[in-house]
Amino acid sequence: PELTMSEIAKKLKISLRTLYEIAPSKDQLILMTMDNILRKLGKHALDSVSSNDSPIKKLEEYLFIVNQAVGPKFDSFLKGIEKINGSKKMADYHEEFISKYTQKLLEEAIKRKEIKKIDTKAFAILLGGIGREFLKEKNWEHILFSYHGIPERHLRKTDITKSHCKPDQSCCQTPSVAHEYCYRHQCYETTRLVADYLELKPGTFSTSFQSRLAGDKWLDPYTDKTIESFAKRGTKDMAVVTPAFISDCLETLEEIGMEAVEDFEDNGGQNLHVVPCINDRDEWVKVLSRWIDEWAVAS
Repeated sequence: PELTMSEIAKKLKISLRTLYEIAPSKDQLILMTMDNILRKLGKHALDSVSSNDSPIKKLEEYLFIVNQAVGPKFDSFLKGIEKINGSKKMADYHEEFISKYTQKLLEEAIKRKEIKKIDTKAFAILLGGIGREFLKEKNWEHILFSYHGIPERHLRKTDITKSHCKPDQSCCQTPSVAHEYCYRHQCYETTRLVADYLELKPGTFSTSFQSRLAGDKWLDPYTDKTIESFAKRGTKDMAVVTPAFISDCLETLEEIGMEAVEDFEDNGGQNLHVVPCINDRDEWVKVLSRWIDEWAVAS
């Protein structure tokens, strides 16, 4: 129920004057309370993993505790106070702390050889082989590489240079150490490697991002809008591959395989070929097995 400051003071058994000395308004009281709760949760998470010597184990435990503490109900609560002035700044502060601590542990894990960089080219060749096999004897005018989207602000937060990431996306083609942590760059690089392997001509393929949520600005171009646009411009046969998903799931089977196909046909397209995910193909198991062997030797 909505409580006034006077009612809150009575429940806390303090004077209204004392309450106003703590917080000048009800909104500020809410933000101060939430900030205090988040700081205590954060300290608890850090204290809980402090005795673990392994960076990767420490990260797993830390993220588990954080996700348990800050779950869907908490997200709903933050959504309810988003109109309060200063709420976004508070939420961003705590989210940035989690992001930086995660990055720190990942860097430590790499230095100690607990994890190593993924062989992107091997993964791209595997994707290209699946695409070539599936699209054999099928007509297509354009291939769309659709990746799962993320809020744009996440790119800026993971930019270790704090100056490379640009809104116009030109940064993705400009060499930088920031690319090691840049999701958007890695998506475009995967598309480029697969296109090279398949010897695709410029203009016959493109990259987009799907599964966005309302609120923040997410990575674009958006997959649904892109597919609709191609259909309206006269493209009749189109293929979609979803490299961000290892196995077929709701986002590939329904969002692309059903909703996107329907949108494409409703706007003038004829055939939208949806390339299956890697799933449990033998080639993928062999690549994954090789990676595991390499990690084991490195550690």
